[in-house]
Amino acid sequence: MIFLKILNMGIAASWLIAAVFLLRLLMKKAPKCLSCLLWALVAVRLICPFSFESAFSFIPDATPIQPSAALQASSSRAGAELLSYNNVYNKVPVSAMPKNILFETTLRLASLAWILGMTVLVCYGIFSYMRLRHKVQEAVPFQDRIWLCDAVHTPFILGFIRPRIYLPSDMDDAQIKYVLAHEKAHLRRLDHWWKLLAFLLLCIYWFHPLVWVAHCLFCRDLELACDERVIKDMDFAGKKAYSSALLACSLPRRKSIVYPLAFGEIGIRERIQTVLQYKKPAFGLILAALTACIAVGICFLTNPKTDAYDLKIIIPAGSKHHFHYSDTQISPHKNKITLSCGKGLGDTEVVLKPVYHTRKDAYEPTYMTPGLDVEMYAEKDAWFQVGVSGSHPDKELTVYVHVEGVDVRIADAAFTEKIQYLNRWYDRSDLSEETIAWLEWYNSLTAYEQLAVSYRPYDLSDTDEKPSVVDAQPYDVTDEDEKPSVMETEETATPDSGQQKTELAAAIAAAIMEKNISSSPAFTGNAYCDFVTLETVSANDDNTHHVTCYGWALFEIYDVSAKGIKNIGGSHIPVAVTFALTEHGYQLEEYWEPRDGSYYVDDIRQKFPAHIVENALDSQRYIIPQIQNCYAQALQSGKVHVDTVLENLLDTICADPAFSSSPQDYTNMNYLSYRTLIYYGNATLNNFLNHFCSGNETGLRGKVMAYACEELLQTKGRLPLDAASAETGQQWFDTLIAHAGNLAEPYLSQKNQEKLFSK
Repeated sequence: MIFLKILNMGIAASWLIAAVFLLRLLMKKAPKCLSCLLWALVAVRLICPFSFESAFSFIPDATPIQPSAALQASSSRAGAELLSYNNVYNKVPVSAMPKNILFETTLRLASLAWILGMTVLVCYGIFSYMRLRHKVQEAVPFQDRIWLCDAVHTPFILGFIRPRIYLPSDMDDAQIKYVLAHEKAHLRRLDHWWKLLAFLLLCIYWFHPLVWVAHCLFCRDLELACDERVIKDMDFAGKKAYSSALLACSLPRRKSIVYPLAFGEIGIRERIQTVLQYKKPAFGLILAALTACIAVGICFLTNPKTDAYDLKIIIPAGSKHHFHYSDTQISPHKNKITLSCGKGLGDTEVVLKPVYHTRKDAYEPTYMTPGLDVEMYAEKDAWFQVGVSGSHPDKELTVYVHVEGVDVRIADAAFTEKIQYLNRWYDRSDLSEETIAWLEWYNSLTAYEQLAVSYRPYDLSDTDEKPSVVDAQPYDVTDEDEKPSVMETEETATPDSGQQKTELAAAIAAAIMEKNISSSPAFTGNAYCDFVTLETVSANDDNTHHVTCYGWALFEIYDVSAKGIKNIGGSHIPVAVTFALTEHGYQLEEYWEPRDGSYYVDDIRQKFPAHIVENALDSQRYIIPQIQNCYAQALQSGKVHVDTVLENLLDTICADPAFSSSPQDYTNMNYLSYRTLIYYGNATLNNFLNHFCSGNETGLRGKVMAYACEELLQTKGRLPLDAASAETGQQWFDTLIAHAGNLAEPYLSQKNQEKLFSK
């Protein structure tokens, strides 16, 4: 954002302006042209969008306001991918980019105010200039580029390309030579252009109080430098006559900021004192002042050198974590970071972890060897933590990683005490160690990988209970006679009975089916639905028991065949379904959906209970397990040759890209095929885990199978080994059986169960 860049440039220039203020006080006897040189340095700082780095820089931080930190900068690529995915299942796209809404709104309003203020000031300058041009229309020529005018009261220069000197018609002849000497000195120095530049900078930085002060002081120094040039060879009598001319042509005190170069414009008292007390400065004083100007330029025109750092990483004694991260966070200047082993660090793996998980690229670990640099891709201006793989059972280890091409910052205490899940931050002290470990794993996943994770720890829920899932029975859309009917109660039951819960689930499923089929008559195929209950509210009215269920409704239409399950259409949307409990069962009273477009969010906020609105707006939290439930329903038809379908999906994934040796490159390049493996859920686990029992899955297929099984088993319990860390998929499976065999056992055939667990 341009305004943010201007704001940072203004803050960086503040240090230089303050230094110039101080140096002007120390350089009172130095030539005034050096003061103008200092203001030229300020102009360079305000204009130039970049700067050289120097070890002598006194500026604490050239960009104190970081857009990536303040806004939790988003990833256009990840955002586009998620929008594409959401459009399949949701009526409105859901952004995956958590933002600091307050900061973003404030920044937008500040940008508009900046543009408005700049426009007003420019218009004022143009108006003032045109008014002055109108005033001198009746001026008559006196000499070359010198004009006389009855409407002016002080000499001044007007114009830029062919500037003219305007004199009052009644000016004393004795004063004219001094006035002309002064104004011609302005022209030789091109001061009319310098003053225009100063005004334009003032328009841009009108919000900066130090720039206003600098503008006023610059105009004073401009006149003092011009006076000094005119009187440098005068005797005292000449200086006295020059001072008299200044006094005679002085203007009353005013606040004009765009008035042209005028002989008696500003600071008459100071100028007269300076003229009468002027003495040629000694050579040593000039040299010292010039040296001071150069030093100020080096110290305040350059940015601090932030290229290379040694990041400290502590590996606690007996730690079981795979990677350990530095407290210092880094942000690359370009789209890569150069790393190398520092003090105490030998052969190991190094990884980048995004601080704000809005861009969830798969930053793969890279092997690092002492003496060799490693270049890692990283999003420019985003913030990361560097992690290294290592452990030491006996004592704490401190190692260092050398990084280049980055900015650094120390993680503040508030950040280190919190951990992010989706668009919310949680206090670590409120979460269990298992949940924190799960979140660290979850936040390391790519955006697509996160979509497939259906498990969520209970202490991340807004309620005490995990949301319930309602499964509906499939039926053919083309066969109207087979629609599921509302189940009837044969005996009185309490509202909390299991029987009524089953009946309510069936009623919700029937309502979802009827609503979506009636609105999509052109669809043909097999229809399925799933419902996640966020809240159930009961009420009694006129001896009638009413029940309203709030939640996410997924409606899917599949083409189910031997070749697999193909999505034809569907919807995923939060709904509120209200029933009346009668002697005939649950009778539908209202099926509510939010309106599309700009009404969507407001409708949900008005309809849903306040404490579940956030979940009602978060479609990504439930979509994958709901799709898995619909796939499970479709598989009940028995039409799908599951083993063949899964083998074909594996073949597709492992065929491209042939040039890569990283398994995750294959899963990323064939994302839809890999995601389909996850959709098959338990069927995938049944197939892949039994394949591992052969003991031969040591290649690429085995690694892809391990990734899929790991993703699906994460919802069942804690795994002993990360699939990415395992050398082969077979090693991952063998470790799973040895240390958490109970997770795999339900999906193995009887024969393989006996083979692995008979001991």
